[in-house]
Amino acid sequence: KLLLDKPGPRPSDAALLRVQRGLCAGCGEAIVGSAAGAASGPITSTVARAKDSLAAAVASSPPARFCHYTSALYCRGCHRGTERVIPARLLHAWDSKPAKVCEWAAQFLDVIHHQHLICVSAVNPALFTTVPGLDQVRRLRSEVFQLAQVAAHSEAADELR
Repeated sequence: KLLLDKPGPRPSDAALLRVQRGLCAGCGEAIVGSAAGAASGPITSTVARAKDSLAAAVASSPPARFCHYTSALYCRGCHRGTERVIPARLLHAWDSKPAKVCEWAAQFLDVIHHQHLICVSAVNPALFTTVPGLDQVRRLRSEVFQLAQVAAHSEAADELR
C-alpha cells in the first residue's frame, strides 16, 4: 500500500504524537515532537493528570523524526536521517528527490530498488505524456522484449535441427 499511495499533506507532529501515543513507530520508546505538550478544549482532571505524566515521560525522551515513507514519527535510533527516493512520489509527481526515512523503510526500499514491482501504466498512465522521453523508453523496452522472444524462438529452432 505504501508503495502506491498518492502522497498527501504532511500531518503535524502533534497529531502524529497523539495517534502514536507519544511512542516511536519503530521500537515503541517514548519520543518528543515539536508540539508534544499542546492541548486544546476542556479536559477532565484524570485525563489532565495522565496527560501530564505522559508529557513528563516524553519530555525526557529524544526528539522525534518524521519518516517520509511511512508518515510516522520515530526515535533517533530507528530514524538516523537516511535518505531514499519515495516510490509514490516518483509515480505520482515524478519527484526523484531523496527524502528522510526511518531505518526500516530505508532497508525495505533498498531491497525492492531493482525489482520490477509496479506497472507504471496501470498506476499513473498520464506520466507517459507528462514526462518527456518516458513514453519512448516504454516503446524501446517493448521492442527489446519482442526481439528477445524472437531470439529465443530462433535458438530453440536451431536446437531442433
